[in-house]
Amino acid sequence: TTFTFSEHHQGPPSIAHGGAIAALLDEAVSAAVAYEVGFPAFTVQLDISYRAPVFLGIEVTIIGQVLKVEGRKVFVQAQVILPDGTIATEAKGLFIRITDT
Repeated sequence: TTFTFSEHHQGPPSIAHGGAIAALLDEAVSAAVAYEVGFPAFTVQLDISYRAPVFLGIEVTIIGQVLKVEGRKVFVQAQVILPDGTIATEAKGLFIRITDT
């Protein structure tokens, strides 16, 4: 998907807050898990690397994907990509599928 951070998402002047970026990445991988695995799941771990600033008012691309599934474990990754193709933020994580017991 694409997204444009506004002044409501500001951390440092003119730059998106890391927490707002983290929330967006978590949503991206949550959507990927729901679409690709088809089971409800929850975030267990999400490791985020901030590589470049994400400026307000610039449309970025967000990609979330499932890397592999091992039983109830779902390994994921996501990226925020700037218009020039630079990966501004990257996340890798683990979801656990919810099952009826």
